[in-house]
Amino acid sequence: MDGFTPLHSSDPLCVIGYPSNTAAPDLYDAATHRHSAVLGVLCLLSTATDLNELSTSNLQSCIQAIRILSEDAAALYAGAWQALQNERR
Repeated sequence: MDGFTPLHSSDPLCVIGYPSNTAAPDLYDAATHRHSAVLGVLCLLSTATDLNELSTSNLQSCIQAIRILSEDAAALYAGAWQALQNERR
């Protein structure tokens, strides 16, 4: 293994990442899974008959999940792009 690539390289305290030698398609798939999870949460929220029935903490948790998953997906898509560029060299 070539090392560890932090998911959010601008965060010095980032503890989540992936092996640096991960192939671009694998990173893309991981990003797509997170993106799909975000869409699932949004779909669930959009079909709720009354969002007022949700507790504030549950709604905040959903919003936080959307934010975290979206940020992770963006970082993984960027990692996939970088891995693809590295493979072409």
